[in-house]
Amino acid sequence: MTPETRRNVLRYGIAIDLVILATGAGMLLPASPAVLLFVFAAAVLASVWKGGWQGGLTALLLSLLVLATMFEFAPASLALFAAATALAGAATAVALRSRAPQLQPAVVDMPAALPLAPQPAVDPGEAERAAREEKRAAKKRAQADRERARMEEERAAAERKREEAEARAAKQREEADRERARLEAEREAAERARAEAEALAAKEREENERLAREREAADRERARLEAEREAAERA
Repeated sequence: MTPETRRNVLRYGIAIDLVILATGAGMLLPASPAVLLFVFAAAVLASVWKGGWQGGLTALLLSLLVLATMFEFAPASLALFAAATALAGAATAVALRSRAPQLQPAVVDMPAALPLAPQPAVDPGEAERAAREEKRAAKKRAQADRERARMEEERAAAERKREEAEARAAKQREEADRERARLEAEREAAERARAEAEALAAKEREENERLAREREAADRERARLEAEREAAERA
């Protein structure tokens, strides 16, 4: 933290703390409005004394906010309080500035900069070792990056091979399905041809049987006629 930042923290922190203290006193100790205004005015003047006009202005604004919201003072009373306190604070600031050589606020009297602790001397050997360690670490990081890139390439190549194998397998399955469909169609055609041949053979058998029956009937008729003719000749 820089000295300027430290001074600002103390300046505004003291103002806020004094207003909070005055608020607590006003809430815990019931008093008349005049006493309450005096307590807040004292907080503003103390803020001017410890933190300069910036701290006093911060304390005045916070006091007005607290008096208007928590204690419900009238606007006229707040305006009178603000004017009187501002005048008193300005007089206090002028008095403190004129007496700066004898009585200077603690915050303003802080040194501009604190002496820095002496820095330890850097060992050249230690610096060289640190540089070597850094080079080794950089080399290891580069090797790790190359190894990671190689593994990524191998993974990509394996992925491509897997996709190609899946494509080949899908193509082979498609061809096998087409071949199976062709064989199934040929089998069905052969079944139909066999059924047609069997039907034709059955029809031929029926036709042969019919012809055989007709020949047999003709033979019987011829034999009957022969027998009748022979009987007629004998008679």
